[in-house]
Amino acid sequence: MRAAFEALLRSELILEISGNGDLKVKEDDASAALKDLLIQRVPPGSVAFELDHAPKGELKRRLKNAFSQLSCLINGEHAKANKSCDFVIVSPGVERSKVILGDLKSKNPKKSDCSAQLRNSEIFIEFIFRLLAEYHGQTVVPEFRKVVFFVVEPIKVKLPTQLRNSRPPEVHDGVTYFPVVLGGRNNSHATVAYPLFS
Repeated sequence: MRAAFEALLRSELILEISGNGDLKVKEDDASAALKDLLIQRVPPGSVAFELDHAPKGELKRRLKNAFSQLSCLINGEHAKANKSCDFVIVSPGVERSKVILGDLKSKNPKKSDCSAQLRNSEIFIEFIFRLLAEYHGQTVVPEFRKVVFFVVEPIKVKLPTQLRNSRPPEVHDGVTYFPVVLGGRNNSHATVAYPLFS
């Protein structure tokens, strides 16, 4: 499956999944509170890629804002048609492949915007799957899961250094809103396990 995705998508979009199933997703928006998310225990054989890509260096100079919308064929000012999630994880299954459409948000995400953004991503990914089947013989029968990771304040447990999430995930309009607690050197990093939201 990975070979088919790599043949179809630009190499800059493919995200690395380590041998032990770790995937790091980064948010390039300077104002974002959640700048990187470590997803652990991603299933073997999965492929991950970005939809919301921010090119750097020579690619940025050459392509300028080419990645700022899903398709250059669509009006860039359209209110919904060019909105996309941050990343996609495709994990093959026996009959269906689990497809995670994930987005990183700061505090209190606006649910109507998130729902529209993830629905648009789903439509675009279905097109990608059609291309994979047509030109690379790779059929993906998707089971979509839409997940928004957002920042919550931690609660202290026993010792001041022990922090944990105080809110369970909630589902609204087919989207799971998964709260995360920030940590790390710049207090902008979070870690989650794939089985908890998939």
